[in-house]
Amino acid sequence: KKYKGKKYIISDFNKTTDGFKWNFGGTVASLGIDLAYYLKSTKIYLVGSDLAFSCGKNYAGSVAHQEKEGINNEIEVESNDGSIVKTNNLYNSYRQMIEGQIACHPEIQVNNLAMHGARIKGTIVG
Repeated sequence: KKYKGKKYIISDFNKTTDGFKWNFGGTVASLGIDLAYYLKSTKIYLVGSDLAFSCGKNYAGSVAHQEKEGINNEIEVESNDGSIVKTNNLYNSYRQMIEGQIACHPEIQVNNLAMHGARIKGTIVG
C-alpha cells in the first residue's frame, strides 16, 4: 500500500518493458537474474541455485518439492567443486536457461555461491 513507485507485472516469457526484453523462464532465479539486468546491476550473486541433488536430496522440503522428489531419472553434470553431481532434466533445463541469460550479458559478473551445485557456465564460483 505504501509503495508509490513504478510497478510491473511480468506475466509471459519474452515480454518487453521500457525497451528491456525479459528472457526468464522456469525458475525464480532466472526471473531474478533478468530483474538484476533490468535494474542495471553490475554484479549478481546466485545463492541457493544448486540445480542439482547436492548431498543426495532435493533442495527444498516444501509441499511443492518433497525432499526425495525428482531424484529418479537423474543425469550427471559437473559441480562447482569439480566433482560430479546428480540432477534431473528439469533442473538441467533451468541451468541451460540461466547460461543463455548470462551469455546475453557477458559484461555483468555473475557469482555462483552453490559450491556443490551444478556448474553454470559463465559464472564465477564463490
